[in-house]
Amino acid sequence: MTLKSLGVAAFVAACAGLGYWFVALRELGRLRARREAGLPICDALPGYALPSVSILKPLAGVEPNLAENLGSFCRQDYPDYEVIFGVADADDPAAGVARKAMREHPSCRTRLIIGEWSAAATCQAANRKVANLCAMQPEARGDLIVVADSDTRVSPQYLRWVAAGFSAAKGGTRLPVGAVTCIYRGAPATGGLWATLGSLFINDHFMPSVLVAARLGPLDFCLGATMAVRRHTLHEIGGFAALADHLADDRMLGRLVYERGYGIALSPYVVEHDVAETSFSDLWHHEVRWHRTIFSARPLGYAFSFVTYVLPLAGIAAACLRNAAGWSLLGAAVVMRLALHERARRALDGSRMDPLWVLPLRDLLSAGEWAAGFFANRVGWRGRRLSIDKSGKITRET
Repeated sequence: MTLKSLGVAAFVAACAGLGYWFVALRELGRLRARREAGLPICDALPGYALPSVSILKPLAGVEPNLAENLGSFCRQDYPDYEVIFGVADADDPAAGVARKAMREHPSCRTRLIIGEWSAAATCQAANRKVANLCAMQPEARGDLIVVADSDTRVSPQYLRWVAAGFSAAKGGTRLPVGAVTCIYRGAPATGGLWATLGSLFINDHFMPSVLVAARLGPLDFCLGATMAVRRHTLHEIGGFAALADHLADDRMLGRLVYERGYGIALSPYVVEHDVAETSFSDLWHHEVRWHRTIFSARPLGYAFSFVTYVLPLAGIAAACLRNAAGWSLLGAAVVMRLALHERARRALDGSRMDPLWVLPLRDLLSAGEWAAGFFANRVGWRGRRLSIDKSGKITRET
């Protein structure tokens, strides 16, 4: 391929990416408008009663801000809910943090479930988080089962937003709502470049892609920050045991719910997700795992998603073509990239101002991770190395 043909190809791809960014900007604006409109007062409707809720919090090790994160789920402005914490064994330091949260919130119904992964009689799962959920599921009494990752933080209105997603008329689809998932934003849990870059990936790349996907068609996946499902729907899909060997348990839960004929509602409520990476290696392995799970779920869509890396593509086009069209495209890409960053910050209610020089670095890193996602059959997860097959199932842990 000559430099000119490479430049033309990059130019066309970047133009397609600018179209994607335009849609993303519009969807971010709609998200902000929905959030500013306020919480739907569904419980004020005649004859409507808020469903009871069980929040399941699978834990493994102590993370930055864990005590604050767990406490936020115990302070819900909601009439009937419980919080169930789960750890693998009593020696896990997360158990002590959970007990502290339980003592500090005596008015909240809380329990701590402890069980060995290998002895989880209800679910022999390669995915340890799912094994934890299997042990917790029999203890849950709520009509709605809400699973939220340990590195997330919410406001007291969180459960009301989640419940409103189920009461909304058909959840924006022609299907009855079987599950609700929430938008989330990345927030650096530690100082430093790597946590900043990790937050930018979530806020500027991943969340806009979720919003665009929700606009183009019905969702068939959930997000790990919040997976809320009706109790009877969870029973219909086979419980958490149905997710046993899947690395992307959130995506698989959504797919199973969708395949049963239910819709998945995307709540405009924004959960705060801690990003705690402190090294390039941590960030790379975490995000390549993310890319690999997306590739496993939608290989064709993943292959064409390279057009979303507009800034690197426009840079290649400008460098190869060296004409007015190339430089104009690069200028448009820079303007649109800045607009996307600012619109995402406002839509996700982020107060943090990131230095602008990290934006091209973030985009170059994302493009490299996209390429690595095609070939990664081993991923890092919480200090372990997992081998996965083409479908995203865990085949071995080392």
